Amino acid sequence: MSLIVNYLKAFSLLLLSATIILLAVPDAFAHHCRYYKPDARNLCLAKNENKRFYCSYIKDPDQQRYCYSYMDKSPNGCDSIQDETLKEQCRGEAQSRLDEMIAQQKALEAEAEAKKAVEEAAKQTTSTAGPANAQANAQANGN
Repeated sequence: MSLIVNYLKAFSLLLLSATIILLAVPDAFAHHCRYYKPDARNLCLAKNENKRFYCSYIKDPDQQRYCYSYMDKSPNGCDSIQDETLKEQCRGEAQSRLDEMIAQQKALEAEAEAKKAVEEAAKQTTSTAGPANAQANAQANGN
């Protein structure tokens, strides 16, 4: 009997250890940015987490300007970058983020206008059926 209890204890300890390891593994490999060198890591973190403050940790001035221009969606900020290939990449990515932001704003405005039009149509429907609808509601409520 003692042997069975020892086996059960060992098995439960093994099962608990395996569970803890399996739960910890996804967190350890969740961010691929940790494999980069410091400047590239901070740029990666800024892009993936959408947090501008990582740009301040970048030591290379061109990379830092690129990071701020990318995060601010400002293609004009790329003009002071010395490296021509990085400057072109910066302009392209910052412009595409700016265009995406403008498209999202237009979509939100169109959605708000559509919602407002539906609400106004509902108000007009209730106001045209006003007196008759009010009498029907009063009768339904027992007044």
